[in-house]
Amino acid sequence: MATPPDIVEDYHDPLDDVFGAGSETAQRDTDGENGSTTQSRIEQSEIPRLRSVHVTNGYRDGISESKATFVQAGFDEGYSLGAMLGFRSAWLIAFHESISRLSSTSDLQTSLQEARTDLALQSIFSPNFFTEDGIWSYSVPGSENEQDFDVVSRAHPLIQKWSTRIEDMAGAAGLEMELFSTKYEDGS
Repeated sequence: MATPPDIVEDYHDPLDDVFGAGSETAQRDTDGENGSTTQSRIEQSEIPRLRSVHVTNGYRDGISESKATFVQAGFDEGYSLGAMLGFRSAWLIAFHESISRLSSTSDLQTSLQEARTDLALQSIFSPNFFTEDGIWSYSVPGSENEQDFDVVSRAHPLIQKWSTRIEDMAGAAGLEMELFSTKYEDGS
């Protein structure tokens, strides 16, 4: 179907939104019969492209700044709690292994395997005990102001379970001990 001569269709390049209006496209875009380029159409096509560039750059800058600020702070906080929980679980397994070597009964060997499973990092940090944000979901005694990582790690259900069992094993072996004592030689 032929287009009547008095109706001129504007040419729209489908790749314009990807590559922007290049100089060749601008030269082909003419204003009717006299051949002059339409400067206003070129300027209008630059505005959305520039807006897109600025929005994209702003988004990237915001994400980069946010990561630098919040990821490091989250890592710093989580590292201390993770270190405390890792220390406590490793200490409990080591103590259990020592008692198991002294008295190699099948009950102690079975209990040691159970302890290794329960006190593995995958179990300690499982979704049963921590939310997606890394916040513990188990109850911790005291007010929020009194909850430091020592208190939070002692309150972990698996640490409590195995601390009680190890203390019972030590008592049965005739050993006197205080698990994870916070009393130091200077009395502090």
